[in-house]
Amino acid sequence: MSTITEATSTREIKTARYIKHRDEMLEYQKRYNAENHDTYVNYQKEYYQRTKEKKKARYNTTFQCEYCDKPVRKGSYAVHCRTKLHIRNKCTVKMPLVAALDDDVSEWEVIVYVPIAK
Repeated sequence: MSTITEATSTREIKTARYIKHRDEMLEYQKRYNAENHDTYVNYQKEYYQRTKEKKKARYNTTFQCEYCDKPVRKGSYAVHCRTKLHIRNKCTVKMPLVAALDDDVSEWEVIVYVPIAK
């Protein structure tokens, strides 16, 4: 693919054009970004104002943690996952107690794996 005429797809044409006119395109991008910087900043501020309430509602939504059965906000779930309560409950593995003679699997054995603090 040395020239644009040899290129077959649109992507190859754009790539060949970019390689050929790279310096001009980069200069145009720098000039465009400098001229429209205020427009971009204003758009970001307007977008934030438009979506602020929706983001707050999603952030403050509460749900039950599947390991701790404790109500947790979506916005603070990452912090909750680092608490001792969550780590201990997450490390608890429930396995069926298989009796040697009985096939009764109605009881559950709880095995707790606690990380060793250094």
